Amino acid sequence: MYDVDFRCHILPRLGHKRLDQNTRLDVEEFIAHLVNEKKLARPTIRMIMSNLTACLNHAIDHDILGKNPTTKTAKYYKQAPVRHDEIQPLDKNEVPLFLRTVLEHSPEH
Repeated sequence: MYDVDFRCHILPRLGHKRLDQNTRLDVEEFIAHLVNEKKLARPTIRMIMSNLTACLNHAIDHDILGKNPTTKTAKYYKQAPVRHDEIQPLDKNEVPLFLRTVLEHSPEH
């Protein structure tokens, strides 16, 4: 997921600037894009922001960045919906079929 978050969400919106040039406003606009245009669920946005925050914290640790513009930004996506798909677990007859199929088509897993 880490690479997908960067490739699909973070870099297209924030990657055109150097790390130290992205401002708090850039981050707020990025979050607004995730909420209003991409219409992502709150847990998805939380994961994307967690990965971005970790990256920027790493930059701070290595004296590339002075402060993290993602600090305390959760309030900007709290209005994003929380979607729960109903999980349909496999029944006792489906489990063996699933395991045989995995073994046949993807034995390394």
